[in-house]
Amino acid sequence: MILKKMLQAVIVFFLLELVVMIWVGTLIGAWKTILLVLLSAVIGLLLIQKFGYKTFQKAQEQWSSGQPPGHTILKGVLQSLGAILFIFPGFISDIIGILLLIPFTRKMIQQMAYLWLKDRAMRRFR
Repeated sequence: MILKKMLQAVIVFFLLELVVMIWVGTLIGAWKTILLVLLSAVIGLLLIQKFGYKTFQKAQEQWSSGQPPGHTILKGVLQSLGAILFIFPGFISDIIGILLLIPFTRKMIQQMAYLWLKDRAMRRFR
């Protein structure tokens, strides 16, 4: 049941992306829209490369110094997710990706994700 709802949500999301891309295409032209989508994919690939290595390196340093790297890993996951969203063709995913890459909004999302994960972990051990 959950898998079916997730599949439906993904389909609706991609249909919305398609509608927005067509709308943007009518505003600025098809070629400019295609170039923007390709440019965002290239930016996403570069960001994944940057954030993946940087997060791994910082988490390893924290682990070596005896500090738990949980927040660093969560931050890296959110940054990587933001970069991955740039690779998907579409502008909605790009906007969500930008929100995950801006430090202020990422910190808010990171705090919400941390509390959600903590709550789920606590429920499991009750």
